[in-house]
Amino acid sequence: MPRQRRTFVPNGYYHVIQRGVNRRKIFVDQADRRFFLTRLAQLPERYGIRIHAWCLMDNHVHLVLQNTTIPLAGGLCSLFGAYARRFNRRYGRTGHLFQGRHHAILVKSDEQLFELVRYVHLNPVRAGLVANASEWPWSSDRAYRNGGAHVPSWLTTGVILNWLSSKPSIARRHYAQFLDQSSAWTPNELDPDPFVVNAAADVVDADHQQGRWLERQRERWLGGFSLEQAERAICRQLAIDVETLSRPRRLGEATTARGVLGWLARQGAPWRICDLAARYGRSESAISWAATRVEAELREDGKLR
Repeated sequence: MPRQRRTFVPNGYYHVIQRGVNRRKIFVDQADRRFFLTRLAQLPERYGIRIHAWCLMDNHVHLVLQNTTIPLAGGLCSLFGAYARRFNRRYGRTGHLFQGRHHAILVKSDEQLFELVRYVHLNPVRAGLVANASEWPWSSDRAYRNGGAHVPSWLTTGVILNWLSSKPSIARRHYAQFLDQSSAWTPNELDPDPFVVNAAADVVDADHQQGRWLERQRERWLGGFSLEQAERAICRQLAIDVETLSRPRRLGEATTARGVLGWLARQGAPWRICDLAARYGRSESAISWAATRVEAELREDGKLR
């Protein structure tokens, strides 16, 4: 049966997954991982592929990539082929290292992309290897958290962070809060990796599996609400008009409402702190402060005052 053609979308975002044959280890030590990253770092310059996130596990790899006008296949064949040849030489083995060709799953929306980066960085947490994503050295999570020298020239973090805030320091803080809250989930509370659920699926089926998983996460956080729906529900609960959110004079209930919306933004709602600031004529720091206050009250007694 011929292989099914992969979906190619110019400038599309993809979740790329590659796993060891029979789930065997593809990384034995740190030298293996460093070599893989050396080859991964060549993709932007050689193939025009943007790298938005990555995570190396013992027996599989997750990458969040963006192509240009050229499909990912050439760059990924070079990456995985070079690594497999080096691995076999180093360990005196023959045969396939990887379980078939890689999966390249098209990301359908901005919300899915944001959820996907979180999903990739939380892989070590779900596997029980670490308690917090920041403890795993073999992912791009630390680059997102720390910025500066921690971000290699070949990694693009701006797309995700700019959704959280136009100020890098604030964006990194919101990102860390978002991931750390997610890290508290236990493996039983999480939906399984769609690749594990249906490892034999073709690319189209895997695409559907990934889309359903990401949509379930979005619904788990927000119940599928739009910003306008969330505004109406929150303002109704606080007995204020939606228009109050944008009025210049200070009102405690309006501040609380903006804080709840900011807190939801940190949980993965399909709007950003900077969107709320522009919408209500406030500074990003004001929205962020209100969200932090809401979070503190919820943490203290589970309800808002």
